[in-house]
Amino acid sequence: MQFILCLIFMCLFIAPKAIGAPIELGTDTEDIKITSDIALAREQVVQYPASAEAHFVLAVALTRTSKVEEAMSEINSARRLSQMQGGAKYFQDMINEYEKMLERTPEDNRIRYQLAWAYYMKAYLLTEYSKSKYGWQPDWVKQVIQEEGDKSHSSLKVEAGEEKVDSNSSVLKPMERVTLKAAPEALSVIKLYYQKALGKLNEILAADPNDIWTQIHRAHLQAEYTGDLDSAMSVWQSCCEKDPNNPAPYFFLGEGYLKKGNLKESLRLISKATALRALGN
Repeated sequence: MQFILCLIFMCLFIAPKAIGAPIELGTDTEDIKITSDIALAREQVVQYPASAEAHFVLAVALTRTSKVEEAMSEINSARRLSQMQGGAKYFQDMINEYEKMLERTPEDNRIRYQLAWAYYMKAYLLTEYSKSKYGWQPDWVKQVIQEEGDKSHSSLKVEAGEEKVDSNSSVLKPMERVTLKAAPEALSVIKLYYQKALGKLNEILAADPNDIWTQIHRAHLQAEYTGDLDSAMSVWQSCCEKDPNNPAPYFFLGEGYLKKGNLKESLRLISKATALRALGN
């Protein structure tokens, strides 16, 4: 089960503040509003069920709640629908818009948070749908690789450095899972966008080290990028201690124990998360 997700934006008339305040901004596609208001985001999905962006907006709003299963479902819907609308190119159009907004209001971490997840979505789509070993690549994958492959080689370490993993360690080597799935010529582009996503999340935490939602999801992305699950679990454990009534880090930590084969501890943590959520947390 993957917990990956995205989106939050900001209107130019509002003074840039921390992540979390409700924001709404109309886009050019199907009158979708970029919003952190979950009720509004759900209404947009009902109104535009075939819109990848509508599902994307809802998914990101849900990343800052304990509704991790619903967030995963919405991000999967966004992925599936985007494949029919250009795949990674679809998210690149969003990225272009968000980058322009961040240039205008560079201190606004709400925009930065959304942009991080748009970067991640592009990396994920390129990974999932450039499976060279199956001999198939959609046209949009070939186009992105051709357009961005060369320039990414010189930019790989700009946004966020790769964490080194001991070659004798039992954890996965950096990007090992991606290497197994993706076309070799796509790897430099995929790595670049993972690093861009992590870089933006790092910037958010530099400004607000206590942003627990960013801590949780940054650890997840870093683990996916490096294969270092132990470091991510340390972060999630710390989040449980800092915010013991928040169900989300218990869900992530439970998933970590499941991946490590400790079913008993996984069930204990997920049960705790479920109980906390039942109390309205």
